[in-house]
Amino acid sequence: MMTEQCAVKVLRATDLDVTLYDPARGLEALADIAERDLPGIETHVGSKRMMDAYRQSREENRTFQAETYMREQGMSEDNIAVVYQYFSELAEPDLLFPDAKRYIERVNASPIDHLVIHTTGLDRTQLSKLGAVGLLGPHIVTPHRIIRSHEKGKDIANNWRNENGLYVPPGVELLECEMVVLVDDRRDAVGGMDFETTRPYVLERPEQSRRGADIAVPVGAIVISSLDEISVPLEQRAA
Repeated sequence: MMTEQCAVKVLRATDLDVTLYDPARGLEALADIAERDLPGIETHVGSKRMMDAYRQSREENRTFQAETYMREQGMSEDNIAVVYQYFSELAEPDLLFPDAKRYIERVNASPIDHLVIHTTGLDRTQLSKLGAVGLLGPHIVTPHRIIRSHEKGKDIANNWRNENGLYVPPGVELLECEMVVLVDDRRDAVGGMDFETTRPYVLERPEQSRRGADIAVPVGAIVISSLDEISVPLEQRAA
């Protein structure tokens, strides 16, 4: 039986790394900048060595921090800042996964849906990624929230609801919505929410290694293999 489409305003709180942004492609672009002779970059880092270090960290299930790696290779803080500045100006949508590009297009085309990038990390690295994929720049500002914890659901439950019961992302006061859809590739990111007014999705693409695969899927969360599986506009749950 088909479900009735929901007419309430919806915040699409969507993770950046691995969900929208392809970290392997992004790192290749960053490594290419770090290796090239560009104004302001005196110390260079070999792109092949950086990519090899990244692949090794993935095999060992470790987090790879490009900024830390460049620092360990002798790059000064000024040089690293210049690398990230060049990276942030790429505005290259191909650094997004194909289904992510389609998802963003659907959300932006909907009059009742509002995209908010809800990401974990350091401000400089995450803002540079938003610029690199074309979601942040001189002529476009996609609402975003950068936090240090992976627990996005708890952040939404504790910090996004105002006195009227509406969801307002901190720092984006112009957006007031009745519902939140949270999309993340980590199972431990989507717990802790009020499932009456939120809908959490865990993205587990078959071709990607799963972070936190030993963690149970939170009650109420929906596991998907592609962002194409998410309805825009939102469909009501069956009664």
